[in-house]
Formats: sequence, C-alpha cells, structure tokens
Amino acid sequence: MSTIQPKRDLILDCARQLFAREGFHATGVDRILDQAGVAKMTLYNHFGSKEQLIVEVVDQASLQLVGLMDSWTNASEDPFEQIILLFEGLAGWFDSPDRCGCLIQAAAAEFSDPGSPVGQAILRHQERVQAFLTRITRATECPDASGLAARIGLLFAGAMTAARICRCREPADEARKAAAILLEDACRRAELELE
Repeated sequence: MSTIQPKRDLILDCARQLFAREGFHATGVDRILDQAGVAKMTLYNHFGSKEQLIVEVVDQASLQLVGLMDSWTNASEDPFEQIILLFEGLAGWFDSPDRCGCLIQAAAAEFSDPGSPVGQAILRHQERVQAFLTRITRATECPDASGLAARIGLLFAGAMTAARICRCREPADEARKAAAILLEDACRRAELELE
C-alpha cells in the first residue's frame, strides 16, 4: 500500500531542499510549485505567502536540528560527555556528502531584519538551542552555566558555519577539542570557588 504525502508536507519538503541548495531569495514560488507538482493556490492556501512558507521551513529545520542534538547527547547521562557527544554528532552529520550546512544560518544570512517573521523564526531557533545547551551546562554544576552554554553555542554555530564552507567534518572535530578546553576551564573555576 503506498502512502500519499500530504500536499502541505510535500511543499515544505520541496521548498526546504530548494532553499538549502539554491538559497531563499533565489528560489521562486514557481520553482517550488514545479518541484512539488502543486498549484499556486495550494501553496497559498497552506501558507499564505512565500515568507510564511520560509518561516515554516525555518521552524521545522530548527525543531529537527534540536531533535538531532538531543539524539546525539542521549548516549550519556554525564553532562560533560553530552557536550563532547554534541560535537561528535555534528561531525558525523557533516560526513554526509549532501549536507549543505545549517539552513537556519543560511536564512540568517539572507534575512537581516530580526523583527521580520523570518527573523523571529531565526530568533526562536537561537532560543531553542540556548535552552537545550543551558539544560546540559546546568547539570555540570559549573557556576556560570549560562555563560558556558553561550560559549558552547558559539562553538557549535561556528563549526556549522565553517563546515558549510568546507563541506567537511573537521570544523566540528576542532570545535569538540575547544569545547573540552572550555569544560576543563569551567571545572577548574568551580573548584577554585569551592576552596
């Protein structure tokens, strides 16, 4: 028995693939419609506008990425190991030859207005990632869990940006090494505060 993909999901999938390969502004509505094989009215009935479609794609990509991050860190209950596993997972993700990088970062490069609907979706992503990282860093019992989460987040985002350019895993491997140094420093500071 074959399953028919709902048109809304089909449009989202086609748009996501095209946006990842060709960019948000460079991909026209007609290109998405051709790829999805749907009528223009179907797209507008589901999303209202290209901008709203982009918002949906960015939100979906964000939820999927945070879900991946969660799956990468689930192999351990130790928060220090979880942070290292996060970068190992990212490195593995970039082993895929068709990985184009982070779609949310691509959106941020094309949509600079944080007050726009797409800008708001990008900010929601940042908040999701920071909340995820802060949950882990709080479990380390380091005194500055929020600061540590912010630094780990910068490493993660930087590794994703560099991997998008070189299309390789090395930036994530190097970021993992830097994360280990940050964790060592955070532990050392925690020990000094206990003395």
